[in-house]
Amino acid sequence: MYELANSTHFHFSVQGLDTSAKLQVLSFEGLEAISSNYAVEITLVCDHLRFDSMQLLSKSAFLSFDGDRSTGIHGEIQQVRRGAVGKHYALFKVILTPRLTHLKKRVNQKVFRQQSVPEIIKAVLAD
Repeated sequence: MYELANSTHFHFSVQGLDTSAKLQVLSFEGLEAISSNYAVEITLVCDHLRFDSMQLLSKSAFLSFDGDRSTGIHGEIQQVRRGAVGKHYALFKVILTPRLTHLKKRVNQKVFRQQSVPEIIKAVLAD
């Protein structure tokens, strides 16, 4: 029910990440609106200085808000930036978005010449 003050409240897990490096959530900031995709920028601290941050890109991830890891945000890592590197830790910023965000990249253009509107509609619906 109550967590200790010195325990981690937020957890970040990446599917298929094979590493001994421990990723801890330092902070996160999200943006969500009606009729648009959410985006959450998560600042991570890693205790492995030579951690290859590019292995995070395009992986499924989960940011949990509670200790039992049942409530949180599922998504895909769209962007990774390496931050400051200290003596024992390195900072990373990742952007977590829904997997459906990739559909925005799809462009489908066709030119219909010398066809009537019903013919165009029939051709579009057939695709």
